Amino acid sequence: MQIKNKYINRFLQSRIVRNTSVLLSGNILAQIITLLAYPIISRIYTPDEMGTLNLFVSIFAILVLLANAEYQNVLVFHKNEKDLPSVLAVCLACVVLVSTIVLISVPFSAEISSLFGSTDLADWYFLMPIYVAATAIWNICDSLIIRKKLFKYISLYLVLLALYNVGLKILLGNIGWGTGGLIISAVSGSVLILLAVCLYAQWKDKLFSSLGVCPTWASTLAIAREYIKFPKYSLSRKTLNLLSKSLPIFLLSAHFGMTDIGLYSMGLLLAHTPINVACGSLYKIMFRFVSEKVWNNEKILPVIKKYIASVLMVGLPSFALLFFILPDLTALLLGDDWRISGEYIRLMLPWLLAFTIADVLDFIPQLFKKQEGLLIIEIIDIITKFAVLLLGIQFADFYTTLLLYFVSCFVVNVGKTIWLITLAGAYEKGKLGN
Repeated sequence: MQIKNKYINRFLQSRIVRNTSVLLSGNILAQIITLLAYPIISRIYTPDEMGTLNLFVSIFAILVLLANAEYQNVLVFHKNEKDLPSVLAVCLACVVLVSTIVLISVPFSAEISSLFGSTDLADWYFLMPIYVAATAIWNICDSLIIRKKLFKYISLYLVLLALYNVGLKILLGNIGWGTGGLIISAVSGSVLILLAVCLYAQWKDKLFSSLGVCPTWASTLAIAREYIKFPKYSLSRKTLNLLSKSLPIFLLSAHFGMTDIGLYSMGLLLAHTPINVACGSLYKIMFRFVSEKVWNNEKILPVIKKYIASVLMVGLPSFALLFFILPDLTALLLGDDWRISGEYIRLMLPWLLAFTIADVLDFIPQLFKKQEGLLIIEIIDIITKFAVLLLGIQFADFYTTLLLYFVSCFVVNVGKTIWLITLAGAYEKGKLGN
């Protein structure tokens, strides 16, 4: 029996490596494509135009969260295949509801834009419902792909989206479309690449073949009630998380001006986007693998500890090297006007390392329906960030304000990781159900 278990564990571990390689290869290629385009894009578009895009995407990101309501995660780990049509019905109902509300808000785009002090936003807000619906539907398909372990389609989506966005941004920017070029590229890409990848996945691997049965109202409502903690706690937590990430832009723009905000946004884009994409892939693999171990009543702490050790072993020396070369590297990549963005990325490094650990393990409370703990952490996080940003404003120095902000981010992520490990330990001691 021990020999059998040994070979089973080896098989599972090799499968993790294989699936991770598929996802990471797609993510890395997509990031390389985007990174290679930054020197061109940064010279075509102004900081103000990039700032409007960031504002548009920040609003969009919150709306997509609401449209999915976190129910798409149920597709990954719900055991009974017969319930999948009901789960899908719940997901689609949320998408239709939120997208319709966003559509109704379009006539008020001028008023919405004035709240953020951006006149350009009003010109392109009419694309928001399309962007929200297309991305929310992809998130549903993404979860279904994870369940069926067809990870190659996620990589395909990321690479095609990167190629499309980069190509169209450069094309539209060169003919003078400005902010519109940035936003149209993002929205049209989300629609066209969604259709292309989903149709291809259905043709090759029958992605949607198990979803042909029409669910009943009773079964759909039963699924919605069973997993009510997802919108109740996970959705609230992630919405707070997005709001907290946007706080520097919302609070500091009036005190320091759009130039500093533009430089900060570019630094955050360069530093956080590759980390966030890599974490997204690792999250999906770890979520599936640890879920299987919980289903089989196996230990999960060894897997978690091994992941943390791997991140520290790779991250510490890599980030130490980056600390010394970031300003020059940023200036070389984007031009001397963007050198200060490299200085801002330096401040982010400790937080990025802690984030890489905490974000990937974020699924653990979902397995045991303990999402309320994550919500509490997010409330603490946003209160702390709000306080340190107000304190930084009193110093009237943008660099000092960001330093205080990212120190608070680091501390919260370390505390979150400790709680996640404690939760996994409680499961192994039999104090939590599955």
